[in-house]
Amino acid sequence: MSLDTAGKRLDVVASQCADNVSTAAATWQAAAMETARAFAAAGLERAEAVAHTIDGDSFSPIQPGLFDRRAHFAHAALQAAKDDASAAQCDRLAALRLSADLVVKTPRLRLVLVPHK
Repeated sequence: MSLDTAGKRLDVVASQCADNVSTAAATWQAAAMETARAFAAAGLERAEAVAHTIDGDSFSPIQPGLFDRRAHFAHAALQAAKDDASAAQCDRLAALRLSADLVVKTPRLRLVLVPHK
């Protein structure tokens, strides 16, 4: 058998194996994708609730002293912490949305054992 013929035969075997693996794994793959989507949806729902809570929090009005700027500094520090938490939640939501995008690829042949004739 020539090298060219062996290569073509290997391509046919690889295609058949990939089809067999895809068929055999279809049920498992569907269940795994459903579980991953449910997990991602729960994470997104939780992160959105946290972001909503952070954005909905309000501070009590400040009552500054005439020569005392501590109330202003405390208010500014709280606002900065809120802004940082809000930005972190936005980043988390973006990362969760990216991780929720599932891509199914065809199986790739790694090893073929062919009986020798």
